[in-house]
Amino acid sequence: FAGDDNALFVGNSFYKDLANFPRVFNADYNVSGYEILYTDLQDKGSGSVAYRPVTTLSFFLDSAVWGMAPFGFHATSLLLHIINTLILYAIVAVLFSTGTAFAAALIFGLHPVNAEAVAAIAYRSDLLVAFFVLAGFWAWVSFRRERPWMALGLCAAAYGLALFSKESALLFPLVLWVFTRSWDAGRPARLRWYDGAAFGIIACSYLYVYFLVFPNKALGEAGFPLDGPVAYALAFVQTIAFYLKQVFWPLSAGIVPPLYAFLPAKAFSWGLLAQVLSVVFLALAFWKISRLRPRDTWLSLWAVLFLLPALLPGVNPNPVALRYLYLPFAGAAVLLALGVLALWDRGKAWLSPFLRKAVCACAIVALGGSSFLSALVWKDNFSAGSAWIRSYPDHYMGYGIRGIEFFRKGVYDRAAQDFEAAMKDPRFNNLNFHYLLGF
Repeated sequence: FAGDDNALFVGNSFYKDLANFPRVFNADYNVSGYEILYTDLQDKGSGSVAYRPVTTLSFFLDSAVWGMAPFGFHATSLLLHIINTLILYAIVAVLFSTGTAFAAALIFGLHPVNAEAVAAIAYRSDLLVAFFVLAGFWAWVSFRRERPWMALGLCAAAYGLALFSKESALLFPLVLWVFTRSWDAGRPARLRWYDGAAFGIIACSYLYVYFLVFPNKALGEAGFPLDGPVAYALAFVQTIAFYLKQVFWPLSAGIVPPLYAFLPAKAFSWGLLAQVLSVVFLALAFWKISRLRPRDTWLSLWAVLFLLPALLPGVNPNPVALRYLYLPFAGAAVLLALGVLALWDRGKAWLSPFLRKAVCACAIVALGGSSFLSALVWKDNFSAGSAWIRSYPDHYMGYGIRGIEFFRKGVYDRAAQDFEAAMKDPRFNNLNFHYLLGF
């Protein structure tokens, strides 16, 4: 167990007893971040600020099968990732070709941006929401013409389960609508009114539960330092540029501290200019796709709409985490596969077959190796803290996490050094580190 896994499973008895499962339907299911991090309660409940009973059920099933052995929990997460990759392959094979499907599955399965969601057990919700969204989309793609009622039933059921795995699935019907309009233009398999009604009823029912029955404990917590629209725009640009860097330069993907607030950006800097240009380039690329390949516009929307909930101020207190890319990256992986194959075809004119195979092999090794190293970071808290410090030496979280591990081992002088280093960061806001340094 590492990172948030410790709060969920090590210092929490909730998942150790199946008799606690009926509490999933109690009003106290949602807990606040303060309760999870700053209380000494042995039973901290679900450990979730939002209502995600499907994710909670998966943890109880793991506990029933494996006990509290970390290996079993990790095996389940890895199995889910493999299944998601296979479903993505099946979808792309139906819509494009087996070659495109293989490339998309390879990119999605091996890219290190997915390592956090797979390696950290506490982020199982990202794997589950992707599983149900991909399964629902596969059912829609496979049966929407010959068996429309089966397609609607399976897809609607998957949509409901996806929502109760994680709220990022909310806009899934919009992706379906754009896909169906673009791929079935002029055909009889267009969306019907009762399709929209079914998804609308599920979405409204979910929102009622989400806001009124089991309200999210994180709603209203500030995410960015929102000192006006300009500050939010700068933070938004920084966030998108950060995600683009992780996708297009996978060697940089690893572990990311919870950036609850970015350091204030200067009015102008070359780094900020590069970030703005990268976001503009992304917008132009999506616009170009909509003009040249209108049938593939849904892929762009997939990448954007499933990431959008994580970027909204007041909804998510931590806007930057690689796990948020897991579901959006399924659509982005297909776009990348299409681009890579286009370059592959052009390379036939000026690269020998041997060189093209060598480039392909190097790319696979680079992706797989980077992903493996990223997963190793989540071996334990000491590894995670040390990786944070290497990648983000100016951020407090890595020093604090490593300081706690030194503290637990009785190496108090090193723990004090790390806690003092953490407090130099103006974003520092962790009461545990204060308390332990005082001790």
